[in-house]
Amino acid sequence: MHNRILFLVSMKKLFLLSALLLSNAAYNFLSAQTSILYATTLNGGVNGTGAIVSYNLNTRTETLEWSFGNGNDGKSPYGTMVYDTLTGLLLGTTKDGGDSNRGTIFAFDTLTKTDTVLWSFKGGVGDGALPYGNPVYNPVNHQYYIMTGIGGAYGTGTIVSYNLTTHTEALVWSFGSNNGVEEPIGDLWFDRRDSLFYGLIYMGGGPGVGGIVSFNPVKDTAITLFQFNGTNGRNPWAGFVYNSADSLLYGTTLEGGSSPTKGTIISFNTHTNVEKVVWNFGSDSYGFGPEGNLAYYPENGLYYLVTTDGGTHSGGTLGEFNAVKDSEKLVWSFGAGTDGLVPVGTPVYNPGDSLLYLMAFMGGGNNKGAIISYKPATNSENVIWSLGGGTDGANPQGNFTLLQKNNITTSLRQQIASANLLTVYPNPSNGLFTISMKNEELKMKTIAVYNVLGEQIYSAPFTIYNSQFTIDLSSNPNGSYFLRVITADGETFTQKVSVVR
Repeated sequence: MHNRILFLVSMKKLFLLSALLLSNAAYNFLSAQTSILYATTLNGGVNGTGAIVSYNLNTRTETLEWSFGNGNDGKSPYGTMVYDTLTGLLLGTTKDGGDSNRGTIFAFDTLTKTDTVLWSFKGGVGDGALPYGNPVYNPVNHQYYIMTGIGGAYGTGTIVSYNLTTHTEALVWSFGSNNGVEEPIGDLWFDRRDSLFYGLIYMGGGPGVGGIVSFNPVKDTAITLFQFNGTNGRNPWAGFVYNSADSLLYGTTLEGGSSPTKGTIISFNTHTNVEKVVWNFGSDSYGFGPEGNLAYYPENGLYYLVTTDGGTHSGGTLGEFNAVKDSEKLVWSFGAGTDGLVPVGTPVYNPGDSLLYLMAFMGGGNNKGAIISYKPATNSENVIWSLGGGTDGANPQGNFTLLQKNNITTSLRQQIASANLLTVYPNPSNGLFTISMKNEELKMKTIAVYNVLGEQIYSAPFTIYNSQFTIDLSSNPNGSYFLRVITADGETFTQKVSVVR
């Protein structure tokens, strides 16, 4: 009996060790995914009319991915690219170029390094033109929505929709009627709570200095919810970010507030349509003129944002905002030596190294912009790449898009969501797995399976969305694989499966 107990204890230890090794192998596989930042630049590239660049966070190298401006290609990209989970493409806009030189919607394939013009804006009363912002996905009707700075019935900007499946574009709203807001520069924000879009608009309204709108994609109607008057902010440049702690939207205005030309941080309640100035920028040495949005940093619960002017060196600043206390403090002044100058856009958080990444329009070794990292824990900033050398991209204006190799992500949030909403059985199995969404309202749009090397071995897109599906991996060797499910509303779930015969 004693020997049997020792044997069982030994087997249990061996099992736990094997499980730990497998778990560590899975963790190491997922941790080893290559993290790459993608961005557009307004200038530079082979043709001098803008580029797509990438920065590999693993190898610390920058690559010119695409030069805009050939033929009817777009020119001068201004906004941020977004990742489409179904196609694996990056979607973006250029404010110039295309068939009519009124701007384009484009798709970039990071694998083949090719750019495709999806739509050339025509302007006039029937189409938008001059898009500054980025496409925003509507998970309800599976279309993208974009605001343009001009065009439409009144010539003062539009909202257009784009269907990536049918490759069709439609003008759905014209800004500018009846003292309405006009000339949007930023992008929309989709609210899953009421299925409406919300946006900050640069100009128009009664006082003429912009406002806040909601857009209903079912009725294709927009409503002006709030008009700026100067003291409560004016001329917003970016979009909104949602703070789940207080259920408010936060944004910035380029000017206005207690100092008319300095700008503000604002909050907005979508239920009561109440706007509040939560921070006034003032002193030149403190920073002013925010063009971007606020970026949430989950490791300390604070927000970070940049201003394009002010600071110790008059080159712009990085600020830290506390949404609980409605307080902001200066954490970095740009512009000294070869540091970045005129920071733009919104910082991007990388959980892999706990750093924020951002870009500057000017400065760096070539004075044509820089890629910058910032570590909140130590208040340390570094220029990790100077843009503009040779045919490199120059003068970035938007934000980074962070991608992982194969775009497999297994954050704690995803693991919990997968356990609660996704069932895979039997697991382990001889290769046949049934995948089922516990919530029948969640329909699977695509399924992909990867081996431990990160290579895709199986994929199944759906033309009719399913809540249950069976896959066959029996032709693959015994071992562990990683299943990724993307739902019709864009949610992504990842789960480990095992083939054992």
